Amino acid sequence: MSSKQLLCTAASAALLAGALSPLAAAPAHADLAGRGPVDPQNGFPTWYSDGSVKLQLCYTAELGCLATPPNSGPASYPDNFPEEAFWFAAEASGGNLGLYEAALEGAHLDEEVVDGEQIGFARLRYRLDNLEPGADYTTTHPSGVHVVTAEADGTVNETIDSGTCAPTRTTPCDWDGVGEAFLGDYQFGSTATFLRQADAPAGKLGDPNVAAPVTGAPPGNNFVRVTGPNAGGQGVDTLTVDTFGIQGVLFDGADGAPGTP
Repeated sequence: MSSKQLLCTAASAALLAGALSPLAAAPAHADLAGRGPVDPQNGFPTWYSDGSVKLQLCYTAELGCLATPPNSGPASYPDNFPEEAFWFAAEASGGNLGLYEAALEGAHLDEEVVDGEQIGFARLRYRLDNLEPGADYTTTHPSGVHVVTAEADGTVNETIDSGTCAPTRTTPCDWDGVGEAFLGDYQFGSTATFLRQADAPAGKLGDPNVAAPVTGAPPGNNFVRVTGPNAGGQGVDTLTVDTFGIQGVLFDGADGAPGTP
């Protein structure tokens, strides 16, 4: 993903109970939505919380992160640090749905790792193909509902980024605003929480490389459903994908009281 494409939001939900007992070991102070302090080593918030769990910014291969440093060896800022990284990411695909993505992401202006140019945003992205040109399609997903229109070539290629901050030489990124975009109402009338795979590895919300059923979407939409002409193939007007790859690594460090988006 390119920070130049900044456009926004969404991700989704989670609150399991006994089925994910390893995750129940999250620290007691993880019960307040908000964000952690900015890490002086890289300039990004140490964690974001949905009121259930805190997720750390994930940027190393050891943790199975989607984004990792460009060079081998320990991560260091700014010399060996990825241009973008995620606190949370959910992806789904199948059939005419090339990609559904919901993420809470940190990046940099101009796609270069430069201290003082840290930015963040919440992202919602759709990639669809083999649709009827000009037709409208309703996409029901973990954080709400969107209506999209197929282009002349029968595709939908839409990215919506919200809460994008614009740091300057004297004003840092508005990290609370980034959290508001993700944890807010998404313009769909619902509040987002982090999706979680049903059999998530200990200390994580899931595996980004393995698609699996998820739980926790506030409206109960633990799937992506596209309805419209030939959405599921010729003569089939509904497509449903209900497995997601999830990146979310629990933060278990000690820090002060959480900020409030």
